[in-house]
Order: sequence, then C-alpha cells, then structure tokens
Amino acid sequence: MTACRKHELLSELSIKEDFESELIGTVLWPSSYLLVSLLEDDSESIQGKRVIELGCGCGIGGIAASKLGASDVVCTDASEHALAMAKKNIQINCHEGERISTKTYIWGDEESTLGLNPPFDYVIGSDILYNEFGADKLPKALAMLVGKLAAAKKEILSEYKWTVLLVNQRRNPSVEERFMEQIEALFSGCIIEKKILTKEDEMKLLGKEESKLQVNENEFEDYLKGSVFHVLRIRN
Repeated sequence: MTACRKHELLSELSIKEDFESELIGTVLWPSSYLLVSLLEDDSESIQGKRVIELGCGCGIGGIAASKLGASDVVCTDASEHALAMAKKNIQINCHEGERISTKTYIWGDEESTLGLNPPFDYVIGSDILYNEFGADKLPKALAMLVGKLAAAKKEILSEYKWTVLLVNQRRNPSVEERFMEQIEALFSGCIIEKKILTKEDEMKLLGKEESKLQVNENEFEDYLKGSVFHVLRIRN
C-alpha cells in the first residue's frame, strides 16, 4: 500500500461527526487534526506497524495511521456510540484490504488489555487527558499496551521498540501534572519528549488546511483562539 503524501491526508479524509450527541468524542477537536499532521511527519515509523488509538471517538487517528501504511490498527473507546461512529468512518475511508478494527477498551484493566493482544508498536490519542480519571488510569494503560508493564501474566518485552504519541489541548494543569508524575515513574529510562504548541505553532504545522477542515477560515480561527496544545511522545 502506498502511503499518502506528506500533509495531504487531512484533505483526503471524510470524517462524519455527530453534533447532536451528548458525547464530546463524537465530534472532531483541534487536537485530532494536529495528531494526524504529526503522524504524517512520522509516517515512515508507522508503515508496517501495529497501531492502537485510545479514546478514538470518530476514529480519525486510527484511520490516518491505516492510510499511512500501518499493518494493523485498532480503534478503541469506552463508548459504544463512539465506536459506531468510528466504524462508519472506517467504512467510508478505508479499503477492504486494510486491517483496521474497533474494540471497547477500559484503560488499565488487565483483562481488557489482554483482549487487545499487546504489545503495540505505536499508541496514539488526542484530547483524552482532561480529568482525574485520565490522569490516574491512562499512564498504566500506556505502559501495558507497549509491554513496559506486564498485563496479568504476559511477559514484559523489554527490547520491544515502540512509540506513544498523545496530543491534548491544555485545560487542567493539575491533571497534567498528576499524569506526568505517573508517566515519569512508569517510563523511567525511556525517552520522554514534551512539547507545548501555541495557536501559532499549530497553524504553522497545519499550514493552510483551514478550508479543508469543513469549517471556514473565520470559524477555525475563533475555534482555536487562545488554544495551547500539549504534545507528548514517549519511546524506548
């Protein structure tokens, strides 16, 4: 399969959203677009790899990974409605030969984790860190999914090469601090890269994609006004 040309993927995807749902995960947020662009920048590392998206919502991250050449992609969420939206978008955007599926996942639960058959090469997520639940449960889930922390009796694969990429809009500093404390403890000895992106950084990364994101330029500018994004990349 030929991977999409760099920074053209956003305009090639057709992602359906549910604006009437009470779930925040059934619409696309700015972090989702940033995640897709960052995945395109790292497309060579994705090709031929197993990828899992956490809190997939509409599934744009997993779909992007599949279009960039991942060999196997699992889009996960705790919401059945979100997974139904992801399935619909997979049907719209992915070919029959692409290995991409959806599955319910409870972060940090050992049985739920083993059902995903870890470890994964690449773990991705966007806008999934905004409350205490995420700060407490997400670090352990990440460690289990890459084999850094054993899930039940599954052997830890210390030499397994993996990457975690999360993009979150900054909302709650105390939640982020709590999350990072656990990340630094669980991933001691790994490479942890943290980067803060301002609105200007974000616009530079996306280029002139505003008109391709199904919103006009003024709406997109207002939507991102004052936004600051936290990009976290962990690898061994």
